[in-house]
Amino acid sequence: MEFGSATFGSDGFSSSGTGKLVALLGDSSDHNGHLINTNQDNTLVVEGVPVCVAGCMHYCPIVGHGTQPVTPVTIKSYHNGKLIITYGAMAAAPCNAVIQPPDRHVYVE
Repeated sequence: MEFGSATFGSDGFSSSGTGKLVALLGDSSDHNGHLINTNQDNTLVVEGVPVCVAGCMHYCPIVGHGTQPVTPVTIKSYHNGKLIITYGAMAAAPCNAVIQPPDRHVYVE
């Protein structure tokens, strides 16, 4: 499924700007790290880039933090049974980086 500007959740997609920004492969964090895989089959994409789901991995450049799985903060929006990663999701300890995708006008609840 390919999406441009939209909101995905219990009521489908819209571009109303409500909900949380969707995180895509390569998006950054507050530690200047980035998402390095999606943990999905790459069938859900935005602007040609795969959407990240629960269990995706984040690389942090801070010494001792390394690569950690990301925990979602969404509770309604799934892809193939996995919650979608959004703004505010957090990489596991010891990193604890907050995922901060840019505003592509694609949101989930």
